[in-house]
Amino acid sequence: MDLSGQIVTVDATSAEDARIVKRAFEILHWNFEGHPWFIETETMPDGRPAGILIIKLQYLDPQSYFGRWGWRIKFDDLKTNDGWKLVRKAGGELLERYGLPTGAAGRHAKIDALSNGLDISR
Repeated sequence: MDLSGQIVTVDATSAEDARIVKRAFEILHWNFEGHPWFIETETMPDGRPAGILIIKLQYLDPQSYFGRWGWRIKFDDLKTNDGWKLVRKAGGELLERYGLPTGAAGRHAKIDALSNGLDISR
């Protein structure tokens, strides 16, 4: 998979988390190529994995601090027959929230996303 030109942010605390984040990114990249995804796993206050995958778009800032919306998916839900379809659904829903077509990123995707509500710093 060629990721040149992609912004990829991954945060995982365990080998299982890293495997799930990698698979989620592959699905998002395959279905929505060129969009900058922020994918992380949630941890418990004591640092243990919480078993939750978080997906956001990060057009505004690389750390995704200002992202208004994201999707949280339980690892257990990914283990069902249709579980990985939830990742594709999350990506499509996030793109639609910012008025972007569901598919590969166009040349004005960042401008469109920011003008459609992704930038909450204004």
